[in-house]
Amino acid sequence: MKRLVLGLALGLAMAAPAFADDYVAMCKVGQPGDPSADKICKCASEKVKPEDRAAAMVGMQAVNDAMSRSKEPDTSDPKVAKGIGAAMEALAACM
Repeated sequence: MKRLVLGLALGLAMAAPAFADDYVAMCKVGQPGDPSADKICKCASEKVKPEDRAAAMVGMQAVNDAMSRSKEPDTSDPKVAKGIGAAMEALAACM
């Protein structure tokens, strides 16, 4: 039992930085050519609330996809709308 708990704890500890790296990478896609993007996106990754992180990533993905097609993101899905709001709130705190 102790091994299982230790294994789960180690797995979660190792997953958190990877998840943060995914957030930063996705954030930087929306900031092409901005020399301060790395700093801003790392800050936003730290500012986004843990309970909003997954939704924020969904929102950023929707924005990035829309930008690649020169369109506005579809915010009819409440999860996307919430995610965009969470991502923008975190970014605003870092600018």
